[in-house]
Amino acid sequence: MLINNYSLDFYYPLFSSCFQHVGFSRTLLVDTNRKRVHYIPNSLSKILNLSKKKTLNEILIHFSREEQEIIWEYIEFLVQNEFVTPMTKEDLKRFPPMSLKWDYPTLCSNAIIDVVIEDAFSIFDSIKKLVQINCFHIQVRFFTTIDMVRFEEIISFLNQSNIYTFNICTNKITDDLLFYKKCIELNWKFSKLEIYNWEKDSMGVTDAVNSQIYFYKRILSSPTQCGIVDLKYFSHEIESITESLHFNSCLNRKLCIDHNGYVKNCPSMSQHFGHITDCNLEEVIQSPEFQKLWFINKDQIDVCQDCEFRYICPDCRCFIQDENDIYSQPMKCTYNPYICKWEGEEGYISVSEWRTQNPKWNKRKRRKKVEK
Repeated sequence: MLINNYSLDFYYPLFSSCFQHVGFSRTLLVDTNRKRVHYIPNSLSKILNLSKKKTLNEILIHFSREEQEIIWEYIEFLVQNEFVTPMTKEDLKRFPPMSLKWDYPTLCSNAIIDVVIEDAFSIFDSIKKLVQINCFHIQVRFFTTIDMVRFEEIISFLNQSNIYTFNICTNKITDDLLFYKKCIELNWKFSKLEIYNWEKDSMGVTDAVNSQIYFYKRILSSPTQCGIVDLKYFSHEIESITESLHFNSCLNRKLCIDHNGYVKNCPSMSQHFGHITDCNLEEVIQSPEFQKLWFINKDQIDVCQDCEFRYICPDCRCFIQDENDIYSQPMKCTYNPYICKWEGEEGYISVSEWRTQNPKWNKRKRRKKVEK
């Protein structure tokens, strides 16, 4: 058993690959190596912060006998689940803190192209322009029926371009599963294919190593279908977490071309920066007006700043509760971090109801420091 008497003189800091995200009611422990999470009390989070500089013995002397036994159980849980390990003072020197800085080699990491009527603009010319600004990842969403020949032309063009990966969202093109499987396996840059208007939600099986096919029963009809906050969309990747610490996890380094060909931060936003046929994408993406939404992170957003999921959850600045407040809570979020319940769970009440029932509650000041 790792927790025993001799370990009292050891330190128990979190591994650098593990993060603790302190919420209003509880703390989320995220293991980025194993892509798993655990919930712990906020009181344990405070002890973990102390364990970076103090031995367990130095921490325990400030607690009662009963509290010490509880802390022992916590430490045992953390050791067994490999969030921490006993370390000497010399060991600590060998494990310096990991840098939480985030950067990217281009100004445009990803782009979305929405298509309703192909005559509005050229998909191929748009892809060429995105390649010129070194966009790494492109998603194309078809809100209209596309035939199999045209579909194969577009994915072949994407596959032969200089982008890293691409994914496609479209309503059902054919009932032939082999057609979708073939498209994935023959185009190695294909990262994900989403087929809507299928008979049921399911996942397809292919021989491709880095690609997946997802089938959805609902129809893909509008860009407004995005912005949904759900556990299945959360990311436990260290790149995503460090980006969320500093930037907006949805809009940072993103460029979108809506179904009319207008360049935007998000296809559902009204503000645009010109038409793809005649604007200079490099000038657009370098402009302060285009970049201003990049720097709104979850620590600045109402309700989100109190949520334990804030650094693994995608953020939407298009669909928000108060259109006059850019720091307003996401409209499509149905989680209440003050009671740790999702809509539909027993005992759930909305955030607004909770605030009404807690009149002494004051909106917390936006955090300025990054938590680790």
